[in-house]
Amino acid sequence: MDTYYVKRALEILREEGPVKLAKASKRFLISRSLPVEQRWRMYSLRKVWIESHTGIGDPLRVYQVDPREIQYIHAGGGVDFIDSGDWDIEGKTHVRDWFFMKLFSKHFELGIPWGEIDEYQMMEDKIKRCGYIEMLDLPKDKQSVERLHEYYTYIDELYNTIKTSGYKSQRELDVEDDFAKRDCHPALNEIQVRISRDGEIMPSTGYHRFTIAKILRINSVPVRTRARHLEWQKLRDETHNNGLPEGHEDLRDHPELQDILN
Repeated sequence: MDTYYVKRALEILREEGPVKLAKASKRFLISRSLPVEQRWRMYSLRKVWIESHTGIGDPLRVYQVDPREIQYIHAGGGVDFIDSGDWDIEGKTHVRDWFFMKLFSKHFELGIPWGEIDEYQMMEDKIKRCGYIEMLDLPKDKQSVERLHEYYTYIDELYNTIKTSGYKSQRELDVEDDFAKRDCHPALNEIQVRISRDGEIMPSTGYHRFTIAKILRINSVPVRTRARHLEWQKLRDETHNNGLPEGHEDLRDHPELQDILN
């Protein structure tokens, strides 16, 4: 089946042009008629054909980063794949100023019970007022204050498991280990990161796991790139085509470039 769809895409490109291929590819992906690995890799091929981004790489690639070196998270929404503009500047927050770092530090480092922490009380109050919060790994119609309490009991267990047994990748875990029971491709359930124009690695999902890893000073966790700034993608393209550009030798060990440098 893989060979058929690749041949069909090449036929459309050759006979009807890149615009037609782009539209057909979009419909094809939306239809979800292929397993997730094939859909994502088909999208990657489309980016190469239509936009000449030769340095896309495997869109399901999982690689290791050191959370101790990450200083910013990206909480801005609506940015996936490749995008230009100032989203990488406007949506980032320093870890020390971040809601979850304040919440988790008070609980795990200072030993304050969840219910006595201001940030936790804010979440309880919002659920009572609005019925849900965006930062709880459950559908809006499944949320309640009671479920919030259950979730943070799960967070306590997760913290203790990571502390005693180490940080495991999603491939090493079972669906039942996930509070939300998400049955998706393992790569899509890892910490998802966005890459700024200058290569800053910023988590944009998996906030709880990232925060626990940060507090425990774990030196390596698996992540997947969810989005790149266009300027960083151009650097990847140039590196893929001609090697690391002059003046960028300091990026030789950058985790997000290792798939095209090695």
